[in-house]
Amino acid sequence: RGARTRMFGINHGLIVTALVIAAAALARWRTTTTRVPAFLGGSRPFALLLGDSLTGRGFQPEHHGWVASLSDRYSRKLDLVNRGYGGWNSRWVLRALPHLLPRWGPDAAQCRWVTLWLGANDAVDEWAKQHVPLVEFRANLRAIISQLRAAFPEAKLLLLTPPPCDTDAWAAHRLRQGKSSER
Repeated sequence: RGARTRMFGINHGLIVTALVIAAAALARWRTTTTRVPAFLGGSRPFALLLGDSLTGRGFQPEHHGWVASLSDRYSRKLDLVNRGYGGWNSRWVLRALPHLLPRWGPDAAQCRWVTLWLGANDAVDEWAKQHVPLVEFRANLRAIISQLRAAFPEAKLLLLTPPPCDTDAWAAHRLRQGKSSER
């Protein structure tokens, strides 16, 4: 019993000593450092990309990856935060925004720019669940923009419009897939 206690006593003593030294070093480091360096995971400049699947799929090369191109262009200059939600419309983004924005806290000042790309799902046929009437779409965009400006007052805001839709090409594409040409 004596050897076992001594062995655990030595190990326990070493562990306690190491923890005390680490705590003292951490306390001293915290009083002398105001921010964690970026390369250690601290706050660094970023851009927020908010939208539907046109944003969400932006890293995919088969979709001509506009976000991937931005990532390459801004490598080591800022982080790109992709918040593209496939199938979402302006109504759903507006509902989710209050849950997304508060998480930035003091790091919101690091946001350099925000892209907002919505409208493709809002503009689908009236019978589709994603459809949002034009009057509501305008109101939703205004509310989203207002919240983004409040959350990121120093950031530039870039609004992207939905791409044009060639209904004949869409119908031909759907037929080639063996699906109905209806949207």
